[in-house]
Amino acid sequence: MEHDFAKRRARTPLAEPSPPPRASGLALLLTGIATGVVIGLFIGLLIYMSGLLPAPPIQTSSAETRESQFLSDEQTLTEELEREAARLQLEFYQELPNYEVVVDVTPVAAPEPRVSSPPAETEETVAQQSNNTATTISAPGAAETQAAPTPASLSTGNFLLQAGAFQQQSAASGQLNRLLALGLDARIRQENLPGRTLYLVQAGPYDTREQMLRAENTLRSNNIDTMRITLNRP
Repeated sequence: MEHDFAKRRARTPLAEPSPPPRASGLALLLTGIATGVVIGLFIGLLIYMSGLLPAPPIQTSSAETRESQFLSDEQTLTEELEREAARLQLEFYQELPNYEVVVDVTPVAAPEPRVSSPPAETEETVAQQSNNTATTISAPGAAETQAAPTPASLSTGNFLLQAGAFQQQSAASGQLNRLLALGLDARIRQENLPGRTLYLVQAGPYDTREQMLRAENTLRSNNIDTMRITLNRP
């Protein structure tokens, strides 16, 4: 059997499937970054909701900040004033033993005591005196004629030591007893000032500076601070 090969058609080869398009590297990079950001935000949200993150700091208002700053500055100023006052007080007590006050002593004539004249004698009194010569009748004002004893004058010495000025007389009496117990001649002098009264405890007076210095050393050895007073005579 003869075949007509001329009439045979050539077979067309089957078309091969084309490979799928490959994604570019830039697209993969952007996709990875976006995925990482989303995952990170999601994890951060979960951690924040679980309470593991510390609470955000509380922002104080400007008024509270100014008030705290004012209180801090005021406290600092108060501490500086206290330190300055303590320094001045320390310097005062350090310089007090060497401090000397000059007092002008001007003698003042004391007024003469008034003598009340006895009443006029009546005729009955005269007759009684003539009948009883041994009996003497004292005048009613005889007691007033006696002058009160005057205290020791400060004019007998030139120097004094003041061992304190007190507002309470009881405190001044206690200091006076300390000085008397040390064998020093001391007294309390009342000084009337505007609105208050001070009781000054003073030792002396002393005729010479050497006597005053010896008394001052005695008081210092017993922890008693003094102030020197020089009497300036007219």
